[in-house]
Amino acid sequence: MNIIIKNDNFYIGQDQTDNKSFTVFFDSYNEAIIKSLLKTRIILGATTTEKYRSLTFKSTSVQTFFDFQKDLERENKSLKLTYNLALKMTHNLVTQINYLITQFSKTFLGFKPGNLIVLDKSIFVYLCDEFLLDIIENDNDEKLLIKFPFTCDDFFWAPELLSVKEIPSFVNYKVSYFSLGCLTLVCLLGDDDFIKEGEQLRQDKLKNQMSTLSIKNTKLYWLLERCLVEEPRNRSILFI
Repeated sequence: MNIIIKNDNFYIGQDQTDNKSFTVFFDSYNEAIIKSLLKTRIILGATTTEKYRSLTFKSTSVQTFFDFQKDLERENKSLKLTYNLALKMTHNLVTQINYLITQFSKTFLGFKPGNLIVLDKSIFVYLCDEFLLDIIENDNDEKLLIKFPFTCDDFFWAPELLSVKEIPSFVNYKVSYFSLGCLTLVCLLGDDDFIKEGEQLRQDKLKNQMSTLSIKNTKLYWLLERCLVEEPRNRSILFI
């Protein structure tokens, strides 16, 4: 087994006798992540162990998102995802987190490109359990309990995270929606400089970036509009 990708929470190996067979090995029990890919059929024909420590599947290629971007740049002279690829990526991730929310009452505190894996140059899966948190009831609202420190390097922040001054703290579980919107916007623009500073999440700044896109009045554009709402309770990830 050749290790082709290694991350803090997992590594991916390629079978030496079958170069189209890959296995993700997780550091710990990972039923929620694995089922969010199998039960949703984002990955087809895959198998897992009884203890949900690995996932084996067939693919013509497996890449980190950054390597995938490098291929795009060589082919198209740009890091930007096409509309169709960005739509496919966002649809895969929406499907994955909707399953996690409805079936396991969990969601990610945020998304970052470093945890995104691309299969067959067209299937996008998010592999990270470090920031996968339980959704719990608090003050008649569904929230995430943050028990550990985090930085802006860990993932794209929702604006309410800028107000977290102490640990533990509660935040609305739709922080993940805003972060997903930022990830999609970055992929469409091929640039994340506009969200690198503490002020990055001002609504006017995001709106200015969205106004440069040539996807207005598409379902991906309206999804971004719904993800990037400042008030978390008003966010949604419905494709209409």
